[in-house]
Amino acid sequence: MLAEASFKDFKLLRDVRLPLGRLNVLVGPNAVGKSTVLEGMHDLLRLVSVKPRKKDSHKTGRPGALFTGKRALELLIAKPDARELELEAVLTDGRRFGLRGTPASPGGPEADSFRLWFGDHVQRVELDLPWRDRADDEGFAQAVAAGSWPFEVVIGALPEPEIEAWLIAAWVPEEEPERKRHAALRGELHFDPCTKPEQLTSKREADRKDARRILEVLTTTGRGALERWADVPLERLEAHGGACGLARFVREVRERLVPIVESG
Repeated sequence: MLAEASFKDFKLLRDVRLPLGRLNVLVGPNAVGKSTVLEGMHDLLRLVSVKPRKKDSHKTGRPGALFTGKRALELLIAKPDARELELEAVLTDGRRFGLRGTPASPGGPEADSFRLWFGDHVQRVELDLPWRDRADDEGFAQAVAAGSWPFEVVIGALPEPEIEAWLIAAWVPEEEPERKRHAALRGELHFDPCTKPEQLTSKREADRKDARRILEVLTTTGRGALERWADVPLERLEAHGGACGLARFVREVRERLVPIVESG
């Protein structure tokens, strides 16, 4: 049960903290933020929902899927001077979870950025999306596992730059022109990008080992990368993705998501 909700620079809620009980009534004149409070509460609940309405973003996971389109961050942040928004909920036992969202800016990062956290007054573990540091992910997962949360926590994000590498790990040549391109890349790189995707990079597009460039070459003709991804056996992903985080992702899908889907 929620004991408290807080909102900072969320639409017209500049800095609001609401203690909550079993029954809560919002009273006030028009345009003071009653509906905005409900909207923010809804966002918090959707953030930890196991059944998102939209497919998660490759870069920013569930938050990226939640705050998009007509609900994009830049449309929700308090005007005119706020640069980010923050939502947080506190459970009756003192544990809390929350989100801080910062929209992409001209000349800055291409994607919105988010910070998620779980914890209590003693320890709070945070995760930044897009992923910057694998260690952040591991610490966040440990906190979630140790927290006995009253809901299933599913972040659903793929770390950069590995999304292209993961798609390459799932690629299998199906026609002769594809086999020739694959062989040419193996000769150019001196390794097979499909079996050793961890050796690819994403620092410079001009780099011959740039994952995006390799994926474009492989998928010049034939089925697209996402279509192939949907068909690839999980065993192949585990075998080829051990060093780039893909095998661990597949294991977590099997252990965490598949039981949820099967249970309805």
